[in-house]
Amino acid sequence: MDRRHFLRAGVVSAGTGAMLPVAMFARPVAANRRPSISLGVSPYGPLSTEPDENGLLLPAGFTSRVIAVGGDLVGETDYEWHIFPDGAGTFADDKGGWYYTCNSEVFDFMAPAAGGVSAIHFDADGNILDAYRILEGSNSNCAGGPTPWGTWLSGEENIAGIGRIWECDPTGVKKAVAHEAMGLWSHEAAAVDPKNQQVYLTEDNREGVFYRYTPTAYPDLSDGSLEACIVAADGSVTWGAITDPTGATTPTRSQVAGATIFPGNEGCWYHEGWVY
Repeated sequence: MDRRHFLRAGVVSAGTGAMLPVAMFARPVAANRRPSISLGVSPYGPLSTEPDENGLLLPAGFTSRVIAVGGDLVGETDYEWHIFPDGAGTFADDKGGWYYTCNSEVFDFMAPAAGGVSAIHFDADGNILDAYRILEGSNSNCAGGPTPWGTWLSGEENIAGIGRIWECDPTGVKKAVAHEAMGLWSHEAAAVDPKNQQVYLTEDNREGVFYRYTPTAYPDLSDGSLEACIVAADGSVTWGAITDPTGATTPTRSQVAGATIFPGNEGCWYHEGWVY
């Protein structure tokens, strides 16, 4: 089974009574698990067999260009692009252009508080209008995810287990905010379920678990309840409450008895009622 087949097989129904098919369980297909693990048809066509000048294999009609290089100025701006670029997202502006947000995974032991998030603003023709910092003073910003209301959630993969989720404004107008109620651990991705008004969170730790966050007043993420996923032998899923999201005395992954371990859990995405 290749990686794409595995990812399509590992799907959670975004809801209360979910079924979670995971590679470690050899069980029959559950009612709310997607039965097919076949690859979908790409809307862009097949990839070229010859790499372009940047070493990428692209579908017909696509081109690539280098936008930014760590340590160099971005386009004609005076902004120096960060090193160790990682998780990223795009957001439309109100004039046909878009914002590109990108994490900087500089770990604390390399340079304290030197991570963060940068943004590049493009016009409708792809020209660079500006580049700037939208989060500074953080560290090990790895993955994250976009929100339906147009902000970027940046996860700190802090190896000491005290990483936070930062909510960032792609325009740079509003100051980034840390949401400690979403838990302190080695954060990776965040996937917002707009239907059930919840956020799914992954933890990059060999003993990490899979989390679900329910905001008290969605879409305000500043307060809410955090839970850990428990997968039964038959594939059914329940969620156990985490009483201390800061993990001050007990790590969050150890607060729920029977919480299923998802070792080194990374990417997470919501699409049409399913969390991948």
